[in-house]
Amino acid sequence: MKPVRTFIAINLSSSARDAAESIMGDLAQCGDAVRTVHRENLHITLKFLGEIQIEETVNVCRVVTQAALMTPKFSVVASGTGAFPDRERLRVIWWGTTEGSEQLGALHDLIDQGLSNLGYPGETKKYHPHVTLARVRSRELDADQVRVVMDKYAEEPSVEFLAEEIVVYSSFLGPDGPRYEVVGRGQLG
Repeated sequence: MKPVRTFIAINLSSSARDAAESIMGDLAQCGDAVRTVHRENLHITLKFLGEIQIEETVNVCRVVTQAALMTPKFSVVASGTGAFPDRERLRVIWWGTTEGSEQLGALHDLIDQGLSNLGYPGETKKYHPHVTLARVRSRELDADQVRVVMDKYAEEPSVEFLAEEIVVYSSFLGPDGPRYEVVGRGQLG
């Protein structure tokens, strides 16, 4: 069977998606080099697995369910913008978390450990919870214009939402961006 791109995430509330859309609207004005994320695809990634065999998702979902049961629901505050790898070399524009980062990190570590026990490679980089808002497709962009937008949203909007479940997604890449399908869910304790 063909492998599927798989990742594990926390979804945003409707109000958080609304706030993210206002930032993305301004980012979209920065030109064709900036490609914003579709509203329905906004999330906080806990773990990206890459391409795995579809039958492996059963074990991934078990790890997620176990981690979810061990973790109570918690509040997340999304606020502040940034970029990967940094503000000078814009590749990904993100919306950060100012509250709930510790819980997201602990949940990430639980999932990472559970998956490591199944033979998946452990995370080598420090986990940085964020919502990807846009990707920069080429170097031909007005980076200063993007930084102006990032500065505008450095602290506002600040939106609180409840992390209630972990979702395992498969991702299918297409010309209009990725399409996500739910593979499994784990309700937080």
